[in-house]
Amino acid sequence: MASPGVETRPGPGSHHREGERFVLIPVRAFAGVINALYKVAGPAAGGPLYFLGKNMGHGLAEEIKARGHSPHSLKEAAKLLADMLEELGFGHPAIEEADEDRAVIALRDAPSPASARLLGGEALTLTSQGKSCYIEAGVVAGALETLLNRYITARELPSNNDTCRIEIRASHIPLQQL
Repeated sequence: MASPGVETRPGPGSHHREGERFVLIPVRAFAGVINALYKVAGPAAGGPLYFLGKNMGHGLAEEIKARGHSPHSLKEAAKLLADMLEELGFGHPAIEEADEDRAVIALRDAPSPASARLLGGEALTLTSQGKSCYIEAGVVAGALETLLNRYITARELPSNNDTCRIEIRASHIPLQQL
């Protein structure tokens, strides 16, 4: 989301849509962020990575809202988010199941498993244990919280090494009441 009062302008090699600047980074740079957190926190890096993803998700939800969407159900919000993630190249999402309180999103070719393959070592070990999609789970939780104004939890489900399967559970309590 652009800062209030600051207009972004297209420049050479930059990507803009309706005044908003988009930053595209290669998976190798994404891997650098993950690697830095693993070097500092080791296996405890999952929490900070989830928090980072959640804040990214809040920003993605604001972009979805800026495009005139205001979903009223978890299923509708998950579909809008899946479309945005696909558009941004953040993997290839598929909604495996969705109802009012729970959904499962499979994000094939997600950035974190791809980053782990580049990093090797501890990050790759965690990927093989099905524990590498902290950023993706955070993105999903943050975006859906913002879109639905409901507390959302997201956790990684078992999957293959190239897919993040994320289970989402939505509370019926509005965020302001928590």
